[in-house]
Order: sequence, then structure tokens, then C-alpha cells
Amino acid sequence: MVLVMLLSLSFQAVSGLFMTDDIFFKAPLNGWVAGDTVDILIALHHLNANLLVVLIAGHLLALVVHRVKGERLVGAMITGRKTLARRPEDEPDAGLKRRAASLWLALALIVLCALPVIWLWYA
Repeated sequence: MVLVMLLSLSFQAVSGLFMTDDIFFKAPLNGWVAGDTVDILIALHHLNANLLVVLIAGHLLALVVHRVKGERLVGAMITGRKTLARRPEDEPDAGLKRRAASLWLALALIVLCALPVIWLWYA
């Protein structure tokens, strides 16, 4: 579900870069494609907006269902760590350690994602 939402959000962002309303607004990449292509991208952008509403509602419904089952997923989404219920069959082998998420990797990914946004802002 997360992958589908990320793909849909990415398409929404990219297709929005080509939009225009022919009166007041012209997106930064609007002049790069023909008018017919812009019309198709605008139609797909609006269709994808409705799809995003459905995906977000489904995601929120899944959070509620998991909360009723006793899982606290919102905190895990924020921190990246989830407490697991301890059952004898779930015990890891004695020699294995859980690997913590790397703060440096997270910082590198944030910078990597910010670079195209900064480029588009100043383009």
C-alpha cells in the first residue's frame, strides 16, 4: 500500500509540473510538451487526485483496524521502531541482534529527495 501511495503521489507531483489553466497559472514544465499532451496530463492529474483520496482513506482505515487489534502503528511510522509482542515462538536466536535504523542513511535520503525539489524551485 505504501508503494502504491508513493507512486501515486510521485505521479501527482510530476504531472502537476506540466499543468496550466490557460489564464493565470502555468507550471514550470508546461512549455516542454505539446498542448494535447498537457490536456492528457491534466486529465490524469485530476483522476489521480481522486485515486489518492481513496488510497489515503484505505490507509487510514487500515490504521484503525490495526489499532483495534492492539497494534500502535502511528508511533512506529514516526519513529521507525515498533514494539513486538513477545511470544516464545517469536524469540530470535541468541546470536542475532536487531539492527537499528541508521540516522545517517535517513539524513542522506532526505537530502537526496530534497535536491530535485530545490532544483525545480530555482529553475
